[in-house]
Amino acid sequence: TANVSTVDYSEYVAYPYDGQLYFSSYSFDLKKDRENPNRKAIKILKANGTDKVLGPSQVMGVSEWEFNDLKRQHTAHLTYNKAHDVVYYALGDFKHDSADIRFDLYRRKKNPLDTTWSLPEKLTVNMAGFTSTEPSIGTLPGERFETLFFVSDRPDDNGKGDKNIWFSKIKGDTLTTPQPLEDLNTAGNDVTPFYHQPSNTLFYSTDGLRTLGGLDVYKSGLGSKGHWATPVHMGPHVNSSANDAYFVLEDQSGRGFFSSNRNGNINYSEEGCCYDIFYVDFMVKYKALALHDLTKQILPYTSITLYEQKGNGQLVKVDNPMPDSFSTFYFDVKLGNKYVLIGEKDGFISDTLLDITTPDELWKGEIVDTLYLRPRINLVARVWDCETDAPIYGATAKFFNLKTGEKATDILPSTSNIQNYKIDFEAQYQVVMEKKGYRSPDTSEIVSTVGRIEGGTLYVDLRLRRPDPFANFEKIALYFDNDFPKRTASTDDSLVNATNPYLVEMRNALSKDRKDPLYQDSVLIDYQKTFLGYAIRYRDLFIPEYIRGLTGRKRIEDSLLIHNFFENEARANFDRFRDFVEKLDTILQQGDTIEIEIQGYASPLANPDYNLHLTNRRTASVYNMFVTYDAGYFKYRPFPGRPGEFLGYYKPDNSGQLKFKRIPNGEDASVYKDPAAEDPKNPRASIYDVRASRERRVEITGVKILKSKCKT
Repeated sequence: TANVSTVDYSEYVAYPYDGQLYFSSYSFDLKKDRENPNRKAIKILKANGTDKVLGPSQVMGVSEWEFNDLKRQHTAHLTYNKAHDVVYYALGDFKHDSADIRFDLYRRKKNPLDTTWSLPEKLTVNMAGFTSTEPSIGTLPGERFETLFFVSDRPDDNGKGDKNIWFSKIKGDTLTTPQPLEDLNTAGNDVTPFYHQPSNTLFYSTDGLRTLGGLDVYKSGLGSKGHWATPVHMGPHVNSSANDAYFVLEDQSGRGFFSSNRNGNINYSEEGCCYDIFYVDFMVKYKALALHDLTKQILPYTSITLYEQKGNGQLVKVDNPMPDSFSTFYFDVKLGNKYVLIGEKDGFISDTLLDITTPDELWKGEIVDTLYLRPRINLVARVWDCETDAPIYGATAKFFNLKTGEKATDILPSTSNIQNYKIDFEAQYQVVMEKKGYRSPDTSEIVSTVGRIEGGTLYVDLRLRRPDPFANFEKIALYFDNDFPKRTASTDDSLVNATNPYLVEMRNALSKDRKDPLYQDSVLIDYQKTFLGYAIRYRDLFIPEYIRGLTGRKRIEDSLLIHNFFENEARANFDRFRDFVEKLDTILQQGDTIEIEIQGYASPLANPDYNLHLTNRRTASVYNMFVTYDAGYFKYRPFPGRPGEFLGYYKPDNSGQLKFKRIPNGEDASVYKDPAAEDPKNPRASIYDVRASRERRVEITGVKILKSKCKT
């Protein structure tokens, strides 16, 4: 509401200057007035400060201006030049017996030596018989001289309106010939100009444009080509359905003063009778918007918070509007204050503007600051065991920025296989992982963010391969009892009670012809079972038969010879074989494809053809050991064997994950060449002798990983 008001009369034309508020008051008795009721006179008053409020019929801290003219009926409309050394005002008198007033413009100049003021000087812009009033002084952009704006009802060559705005250039003591302000004048009344120099804005009131009622306040700025812009209505926070005029702005506070005879003023006179002074605080509008740093487009739903920074550095939140799709917000800020602006959004790096300082005076337009939020982009490198897919903890990660050459080496925690990196756009990166106990390091593909605008997390998975488990494989020799294993008979329990069609076919074939070549090398037994029988026979048969007839030291030595062979070679290799099968089981479960090379041997006791088939059966029993281990990785189904390609009765159900390279040597590779080795009548030499026992074997001579799911 109004800062300065009385009840019964009119206060208007507020003008803040030097900590005081000057205004015109239409409230003084006019001496020797013959009219009934008596008319009132206008004088200029001043109030100490711009926030003094007067109650009904009160005069608090208010005094008359020293230059109110006693010879004229009215003194009003005070204004100063920028240097504050010239004051302009209007002196007027009633037109005869009417209530209309005709004003002339005057000025006084300050003496720079003693700060006294000169006598009033009537301005040359006045025109006899017409009013000249409501002065305002300002320097237009790019000009050296000040301009006097004023209002007059004098004739306009363009025939516009009753009252119009005029202007004249002030060149020292001389004023140029007044010109109408054609860009803004209308066919109505255009009055009360006020030029606000900091913002290059002319405020004025008119009823010649669309208004809320009566006179409304408009504003316009002078363009670069010397023309005034299309006027802008000041809105309902200033204008009303009544007359609203005499708008001025105080530079320091941003407070606007204006006069209005609207409903709700605090006098008790009839409607529309008198003016009162109102004020409105113009908070400086501060515009903040958030953009995507890469696309420079609006970043929707960004949280923007404005803080006021106090003298002690404390931040006090001004406002944090609800984020929306436009991410453009306006804040009310104070003049001469410091602020901090922060923009935040999930998935983006926040942006902060520090030490935002608003000017001490009003300025043209709005303050605009832009926050640029860059998407947050991360690179996560993970390292796994290539064979087991298990995470590898404690690996060493090496990070390379291929654009800048930056390098970083980190040792992962003992409980983590993940390393996080903050990366940037328009760059390329690579990660290398290594750990002791694994083969050569794994290097990721190049991770490129060139051309990318989205944030988020990028992943690279690196896999380290364990050393080849068979790199130092030593052959395993599996030893057999003489003439074992036997060929499967049709009376074998597994065949007699068989319902599996393949086993039934095998049983029928063996029943028809025991020499059927399709099945002559078939065995259902696995090597472990043959070895357990062999273990009993070496003790109960081999040793007694080999030392039969021997006495003394020779008996003991030969007995130990058989014993040591079995324990140190046959049993030791059997134990190695079991460990090997167990290890093989683990690797096969990883999905690798493995080839095992098996060579079968026989002693020269029987004929070569028989020995070839015997080595086939021995190889088949070893194969059966592989595929039946721990219920293993293969389904039980018959697989008829043929000489030279027999693999036993179990065929892989996993697309040949376990492959065999079979070399059935028979007796051809025998190194036991003693004639007694072939003599069935000399079983001590041909059967029980350690040299003969060493020939009855199957050797696993090589293991090769043909295909691994591990790509490294």
